[in-house]
Amino acid sequence: ATINALGHSHTRPGGNKPGWLPSRARTGLLVRLLVRRRLSVVGLQEFQGQQRREFHSRAGRLYEVHAIRDNAVVWLRRRWDCEERGALVVPYFDGTPRAMPWVILRHRRTGKRIAFCSTHNPANVRGPAAQWRREGWRIEGEWARGMVKSGHVVAALVVGDKNATADHYLPVVKREGGKAAGIPSSTNRAGIDWIVGWGGVRFTRFRTARTRRIAAATDHPVVQAVAHI
Repeated sequence: ATINALGHSHTRPGGNKPGWLPSRARTGLLVRLLVRRRLSVVGLQEFQGQQRREFHSRAGRLYEVHAIRDNAVVWLRRRWDCEERGALVVPYFDGTPRAMPWVILRHRRTGKRIAFCSTHNPANVRGPAAQWRREGWRIEGEWARGMVKSGHVVAALVVGDKNATADHYLPVVKREGGKAAGIPSSTNRAGIDWIVGWGGVRFTRFRTARTRRIAAATDHPVVQAVAHI
């Protein structure tokens, strides 16, 4: 799955999204969501320090976390072992380089290795950012293809808030050799949160969800799929 968790800085006193539950309570809702949906690997964006600490206190025994600044990949400890973790640098606001987290996980039952990367590409809120989004998508596709080509993993998945709908994002995905799990629906907002795979992966049961609990936790939907490797 991929979830933009709505950063603490937006909903704290004086933030630009007043009226929301505090990030501590919203993180509790997020943990319940992950557990109830039995989500195995999740990319998180706007997952800031206060939220990470609350997540660790509530779910640290269930999920391991690799976080860099406001982004993270989390995975079920009982299903996966982390063999490698690193950072992929992509342009963020004004083209400023920003490190995004990636991991190589080995599935405990099958032994298969899969690479996962969680990214957040810039919106236009600080000026036109389309060129930085496109450059970021190119870098992400190059990373995923390289991971698969190395032979160290059987598939690579890039998930995250791409700040782009299908008409802008899908052509780049196809050009970079990726396959989207599905097209996110517009559940009270544009479908801009994506799951994309490279290599030996096939997606089923794609879903965009915005329940009352999700709407209390974040201003984004939850996008999830089953990946067959």
